[in-house]
Amino acid sequence: RLLSVKPSTISREFGILKHALHVAKLEWDWDVPFDLFAGIRLPQIHQRAVRRINDHDLKSLLEEASKHSNMYLKPIILIALNTAMRRGEILSLEWINIDFERARALLPMTKNGRSRWVPLSQKALLVLDELPRTSDIVFPVSEVAVRQAWERLRIRSGLMDLNFHDLRHEAISRMFEKGLN
Repeated sequence: RLLSVKPSTISREFGILKHALHVAKLEWDWDVPFDLFAGIRLPQIHQRAVRRINDHDLKSLLEEASKHSNMYLKPIILIALNTAMRRGEILSLEWINIDFERARALLPMTKNGRSRWVPLSQKALLVLDELPRTSDIVFPVSEVAVRQAWERLRIRSGLMDLNFHDLRHEAISRMFEKGLN
């Protein structure tokens, strides 16, 4: 079964097993074969090249997003490109955590389990300011709805090699190119 999945999945699952054996032996003093996986070579993980989004692709993406039935798709893309936030972070944004005066948004829970403030550019503030406030949540749509809308958008815009997470990489690259760290 493991040979039929991605190398990163195999590596992650073996890492969990190794850690469990480590904890069992060292912390619980169980008699377990600590070096059970010592002779196993894991497959190499090949990182996909980060895809930059050129102006033509961005224009195509935003034009198609404007036509999409999900009115939040284009603003979500623009927020991703202007803040480098992850999809889950964007969808968890609440109006109460947006500080328009200081141009920042609080993410109370992030992937690493900590909160953080995200600076908001003028473009991001404009996008947020134009959104209707019909809910406590800035983008009252499910992650599944956004994922499905994104997949249809990729097809319509002819950008099948573009992942949503590429927007985060693009945002970070653009910030770096502006001299930000």
